[in-house]
Amino acid sequence: MLISAWFLGSFAITYPGVAYLERSISGPDFQFNALIFLPHGVRIFAIWLFRHQAILPLLIAHGIHIALWGHWSPNSWLPPIAGTLSAYLAFELLRMARLNPFHVVISDRSVWGRLVLAGILAAALNTIILQLTLLGYDGPHDELERVLGYVIGDIAGILLFVGVLVSVNTVIELRFKPPED
Repeated sequence: MLISAWFLGSFAITYPGVAYLERSISGPDFQFNALIFLPHGVRIFAIWLFRHQAILPLLIAHGIHIALWGHWSPNSWLPPIAGTLSAYLAFELLRMARLNPFHVVISDRSVWGRLVLAGILAAALNTIILQLTLLGYDGPHDELERVLGYVIGDIAGILLFVGVLVSVNTVIELRFKPPED
């Protein structure tokens, strides 16, 4: 349930500002072409921490998200499945490449890079899956702007989320660092 709350909370936090910016930049037609999709960061973080156990809570959160802000196609079930499974698949691909993406030792700085790498890979997979499967149900697919919006929004979401995590981790390390004599 915590994962679902993180996902929905991250969307609720970024939605008003992002929707306003998108309307002013590209008009109301592209309002939900997420400029910063912070829930992608939550999706990556949840899969990183809980692996396959995060899939069901993420799907539930996506379902609630669509019910509350319902802005997707008649095939509303497809984006949640594609987004969640692309995140899990990205981690599995990194694991098969022997990059050990599930290394959960935050004192190791390379773990943040692996999270970003998994997020970028998941963004690409998610966009590819959605473009191949929705085929016209989610707006004009022949427009590069729309396709790039998904990738850029997901990547911006993971970068912002990891930036916040690194900042919080640094503050905690500095706060609890033993005093030097």
